[in-house]
Amino acid sequence: MQRKLYSPEDTAVQASVQVPLWLSILVVGGVCTLYTSLGGIKSVIWTDAFQTLIVFTGIFLCIIKGSDFVGGFRQAWALAEDGGRVIFDKFTPDPRVRMTFWGTLIGGIFMWLNMAFDQASLQRIRSMRSLQAARVSTLLNIPFTLLYGTLLLNLGVVMYAYFAHIQCDPLKSGAIKSKNQLAPYFVLHSMGDLPGMAGLYLATLFCGCLSTLSSGINALAAIIVEGVLPSCARRLSEREATIVTKLTVALVGSVIVGLTFAAQYMRGPVTQMVGSINGSFGSPVVGVFLLSSLVPWANKYGVATGVISSVAFMLTLTLGGQMHGVLPRPLTPASVSQCHLSNNTVNVHTNYIILQSALNSSAYLDSAQTVPAHSLDNSSLLRIAHVQHTDSTSSSSPYSAKFFLFDISYEWYTVLGTLVCMVIGILVSFLTRNAAQETDQLDPKLIMPFCRKFWIRRGYVKPETHSVLDPLQALKRNLLEIEREADSHFEVVKNRNFCEKPEA
Repeated sequence: MQRKLYSPEDTAVQASVQVPLWLSILVVGGVCTLYTSLGGIKSVIWTDAFQTLIVFTGIFLCIIKGSDFVGGFRQAWALAEDGGRVIFDKFTPDPRVRMTFWGTLIGGIFMWLNMAFDQASLQRIRSMRSLQAARVSTLLNIPFTLLYGTLLLNLGVVMYAYFAHIQCDPLKSGAIKSKNQLAPYFVLHSMGDLPGMAGLYLATLFCGCLSTLSSGINALAAIIVEGVLPSCARRLSEREATIVTKLTVALVGSVIVGLTFAAQYMRGPVTQMVGSINGSFGSPVVGVFLLSSLVPWANKYGVATGVISSVAFMLTLTLGGQMHGVLPRPLTPASVSQCHLSNNTVNVHTNYIILQSALNSSAYLDSAQTVPAHSLDNSSLLRIAHVQHTDSTSSSSPYSAKFFLFDISYEWYTVLGTLVCMVIGILVSFLTRNAAQETDQLDPKLIMPFCRKFWIRRGYVKPETHSVLDPLQALKRNLLEIEREADSHFEVVKNRNFCEKPEA
């Protein structure tokens, strides 16, 4: 949650207004903590619904305006393909490659599995008025999530096409300090003439932040009150329990605000931060639920050992990757020929310095010193940079010499953490099955349906009974049994009255 709070501060605030980072974090975190503690789950759900509407509206309008500026949606994709930003054919199985098809597919599945077991998601599902409503809302989440991802993908394409069209890369020209600031910089400079557009996009960023943050704070507070302090909560009155819950929300919010200041020291874009943190703390949750629902002999010893091992392994992998892991390879250099300086002229020699800093190549610096700057145009600069970049990346391995696991892409973090939790949990549970004293067969309702019959045949799970039937079928069966009992009772009473002799 701290990276969610840090993201809009690093992107929107720093790229648009000159407000100190620490002040914006305190203000936004304080406002979110305040309305979460006062309103509870109802305020969280209603604000999330409103914020979701703003997010979709803002992204959609940015895509329309940006694509119209570059000459259409097809032209935007054509510019992105020419610039090497649209790559769908990288099928290498090497987990050290930062972005691949398999890493995005498999890692994305495990990353989204965390939402199914997340406390915030379960809290929203449990707050629905009926089981049918919960199922409908869960199914509706699928198309909206796909739509959200598609909009973000197209926003990235349009954003690159805009800067390629105006021939000015703000990152290489020094206009912004981080890749995370590209999106708000794009909105502020491409739509600054439209009243309200810049503010709408800033609201979009902050709504996405506050939505996740408020849900997480409320969920953590509920876990602490119901799980950590259950005995104390039972003795309290309803008013006292409400006060304790609100104080817990304030405490959790304060801790998250404090941890947000540490997020600024993580390198890489926001997407990498999300993958790294989800892999460290989300993968053990996925591993625990899969272990308990797939393996019938899983016990408390295996679950505890698996969670601790997974968290320790993933924290080591994440911190090691941040300190010693391989850096992302530089993208194809973008044009900076139209990035005007204060005197409204293009300083070509500045392009040399910018590209040399991005490529970190001493050979390129030599070429910049020996060739007159005024004799080359921007296309020549890009060709030289591309050649030097190819030579420098092919001559030496880009991977770290510290430890090979530190070079693994963040997309695989959730997969690795889940596997570590499950493998260790299965082994420890099997070795401690006698110490756990769990000799009874498992209830089949606790095992995934697709593997239930497999474990029933091997004696680990009880045979299925009427308790696992569909609720409607169980209700019909109960009604039939009641009807049979009523008929039999009526027959007994009728026969008894028929056999009795009338009094004289």
